[in-house]
Amino acid sequence: MKKDETLIQTDIMNYLNDRKIIHWRMSGASNLSGFPDLLMCHKGWFIALEVKTPFGQATLQQKKVILDIIEAGGVAGLVTSVADVKDILDGLDKEGFDWWKRVYKP
Repeated sequence: MKKDETLIQTDIMNYLNDRKIIHWRMSGASNLSGFPDLLMCHKGWFIALEVKTPFGQATLQQKKVILDIIEAGGVAGLVTSVADVKDILDGLDKEGFDWWKRVYKP
């Protein structure tokens, strides 16, 4: 069964709740074009995630905002599942922001 972005976001937020990570869902809550769907703060890191289905693609504006956040020192990217979020959080926990800069390919 295919999952739409809303269901993927809900799964991710449930995972973040289980891990007690503060987060906000931004879908429809922001007038900023291209702003990521989920924001969180984890161990001092600002993390912004754009949620897509496995076949979804970010718009040019979404890609620009993601790069702007990374250039400002935050973590931002596209995710398609809870596993993607877990990988990001585990990588940051183990290796820090330099890991993210190495692995993230916009």
